[in-house]
Amino acid sequence: MMRIKSIISTCIIYLVLSGFSMACDLLNIDIGADISEVEEYVGGGLDDKEVSEDEVKPNVIIASGDIENFCKDGTYGFAEFKAYIADDKVAGVAIQISNGTGNEESKKQLLYKYVVNKFGMIENSDKPNWTGYKIWEVGGKEVYYHKILDAGKFMIEELQVTNSKFRDYVILENELGYD
Repeated sequence: MMRIKSIISTCIIYLVLSGFSMACDLLNIDIGADISEVEEYVGGGLDDKEVSEDEVKPNVIIASGDIENFCKDGTYGFAEFKAYIADDKVAGVAIQISNGTGNEESKKQLLYKYVVNKFGMIENSDKPNWTGYKIWEVGGKEVYYHKILDAGKFMIEELQVTNSKFRDYVILENELGYD
């Protein structure tokens, strides 16, 4: 009986993660493409949209949109899709989740499970309060996952995809703790 429950649980987890994987694949976005590649995910034309300029890298525009525009299935807490724009090109894309350290959404670790399922294990990272980062290279793209505690209250978790040409427009090395 326990074996059957285990098999059913495994199947359910696989279906949930594979649905998230198919619907939310940042690797499918062409880094370096025209901004039209991400307009539908940030809610329409970027010319008409209020976007923020990065304080650290002022030549980068960060456009955000509801995660539901990019991930058609499910909710992932306080999540958003982010597009980093430099010189009218997609410099990078990200899914960012901000949750309180003790809330139920953080405990579910949905983005973390997606990352581990898609890109591989992260050593000593299985506890919900883990902080750190991991970098992968996949098909000419650079994948950055990090989880940081902001102001001791909010867990910020982000999966970013860029490439070597646009890396400096997207990655904030001081946040990740490497130079």
